[in-house]
Amino acid sequence: MASVKLQNVTVVGSKAAKICPVRNITFEVKEREFFCIGGPSNSGKSTILRVIAGLTKLNEGKILIDNLSVNDLPPNTRDVAMTFETRALYPDKTAFQNLAYPLRIKKVPKEQTSKAVREVAEILGITILLHRYPHTFSGGEEQRVALGRAIIRRPNVYLLDEPLSGLDARIRLKMRQELKRLQRELGQTMIFASHDQEEVMAVGDRIAVIKDGKIQQIGTPLQLYFDPVNKFVASYIGMPARNFIDCVVAKHIDRFFLEAFFRIEITELLHRRKRMDEFNKRVGEEVTLAVSPYDLTLTNEKKTDESFKMAIYMTELMGSKTVAHLQKGDKLLRVVVPAHLELRGGEQKWVEFNRDRIHIFCKQTGVRLC
Repeated sequence: MASVKLQNVTVVGSKAAKICPVRNITFEVKEREFFCIGGPSNSGKSTILRVIAGLTKLNEGKILIDNLSVNDLPPNTRDVAMTFETRALYPDKTAFQNLAYPLRIKKVPKEQTSKAVREVAEILGITILLHRYPHTFSGGEEQRVALGRAIIRRPNVYLLDEPLSGLDARIRLKMRQELKRLQRELGQTMIFASHDQEEVMAVGDRIAVIKDGKIQQIGTPLQLYFDPVNKFVASYIGMPARNFIDCVVAKHIDRFFLEAFFRIEITELLHRRKRMDEFNKRVGEEVTLAVSPYDLTLTNEKKTDESFKMAIYMTELMGSKTVAHLQKGDKLLRVVVPAHLELRGGEQKWVEFNRDRIHIFCKQTGVRLC
């Protein structure tokens, strides 16, 4: 096991080599931590993993593994194992031979190699595959063999680049559970990169959210969800995605409001979050309000002066929950309600905010204001 530190890492990138640039990346992965890097495609996730593995040279900065600089070390001496999105199994080798290959390169004795292969196969539940070839594997089986080939080396650090992409939803869910179990059993440091926010939220101890080659925020899943630093993090984290509504900051005597196709008072919220002075400067300015579909409530009757009406546009069943899509003119909102609640298209409902859970962002910069 090992810690991993990136200090001001910059990679210029190359379109020809399909390497996305990254700029001034700094973070630390602790020993035994399951650390995730989440963000959209072409944001630099793979570049960061490749830099740690030594497969891509950095232009500036430093990589430390166990507090030792590895900038000048070749990949085979860094004691890291990386799995790629493509799996990269040898098609002419059985699962046994694919798993054994990293040890044979290191000239580990045959008996020891055979024992290690069977131990890893037992952990991953792929013993039945050992004498089969990759073309006979399902997607989940192929992924397990690829993971096994990385695990068998028992490196200090595992780097997993989009390891679950291409799998169907049920297998993907099972595999991410297996990954978390495996990481805990092995007690190893893992760095996992994925564009899928559900995956990184499900498995990560901490997550670094990246966009356009720059880290936006690092934190636990709950920190990112409840305390996003900007609009991008708020839009990336959470399923169903948050609602974003452009509003105008208004003030009447000593009370503050957000006005759009509704009007809600935010005086208490601003006072509690110590943002009164900031919003005094923003009266009359447009801002963006963000609210999760879980933090809106539908009622049949008007409960408060801030309740507003919208029509049911469509519904999506999600197990025990339903996502109701609401419409008022060209304005749309999503609300999560219990699945047993009967909703009909065109039906009018009253909507209320949970004001304690809203976030407000600068419309121009996306920086969180409150």
